[in-house]
Order: sequence, then structure tokens, then C-alpha cells
Amino acid sequence: MSERPIMSTETRHECHPEFAAYDTEAEAKAAIVEGLSEQADSFGIDLADSDISPDDVVAAAWDLDPLYAEAISELDCDCRNEYDPDADPVHGSFYGILTSNFHEVESRHFSHTPTVEELI
Repeated sequence: MSERPIMSTETRHECHPEFAAYDTEAEAKAAIVEGLSEQADSFGIDLADSDISPDDVVAAAWDLDPLYAEAISELDCDCRNEYDPDADPVHGSFYGILTSNFHEVESRHFSHTPTVEELI
């Protein structure tokens, strides 16, 4: 794939409001882990007095590779320039997570609530 210009977040949001948009796949994966770690807080595992990180809890509770594969899409688009609507569209690609069905997707890939013993 030839290198395409990276569109601004505003341009992508204007053109694709249904997606959370990221420049790289790694950024999209990090956003998923961050969001899931907020849910993992409700598992009742006290991380304050341990070497267990929220990422460890997320990795144990969800099957991340299949979740990433289903949730993250590489999008290729001709987006409009939000600063100059009369300008030609900007062609580029980005990674997007469809926000309307993310909870359903992550639920399908939830494995189990891990125990502290499992995480140590």
C-alpha cells in the first residue's frame, strides 16, 4: 500500500462520525485496552498493592487478538477538508473502531473474570 496522507481527526470525524479514528493500528489497540481497563476496574482486583497492571487484567479477561481483528477496520476514504469545503477531497487511510457496536463486539470476546491468583 502506498503511503497516503494522514487526515486530521476533525476531517475523519466529519466524514466518518460513526468511527473512533486513529492514525495507526497500535493507537486503535491502545484505545481498546484503555477502554476495557475501565471495565476491568469493576472486577474487584486491588491493583494498588501488587505488580498487576490494568493491561494484565484486560489481557486475561478478553481474547484480544480476535477482538482487535473484529473491532478495528482500516478505512480508505476521500474525506472533505473541514477548513475548505470547496477544496478537493483528501484521499487517505486511517484505522477506525465502529462505536455503535463496540460493546457487542467486546462482549463476544470476553473470556472470563480473572482471579488475583491467575494474574500473579
